[in-house]
Amino acid sequence: APNGKETADAQKNASRLLVNAIDAYVPMLGRPYCVKGAKKFFEFLQVDALVQHLGYSLLDQLVRQILPETEHGIEKLHVDLATRIRREQNEMKNQRFRDSLQENSAMIDDM
Repeated sequence: APNGKETADAQKNASRLLVNAIDAYVPMLGRPYCVKGAKKFFEFLQVDALVQHLGYSLLDQLVRQILPETEHGIEKLHVDLATRIRREQNEMKNQRFRDSLQENSAMIDDM
């Protein structure tokens, strides 16, 4: 596994490569605008959750194009996943609330 310095160096190198890749668009948009856009795009690519979501969205679209008959199954999968995620989030909130109640109750008992 790369250490912190190697990771930072790799990110700097990737950022430079991305900025260099935009040279074809500079005549149309202007260099400062292109560099700013490339840097924002690079920052976006550093957020794992967003990249993961983008990957799943692209995979979803690819499956829909290749196998159009799976449309209903994909929609059902999305609903099922969203329901499960919402349920898990609610359970976590409820658990935090119960933990807070127990802590408050213990503090009152100690008084």
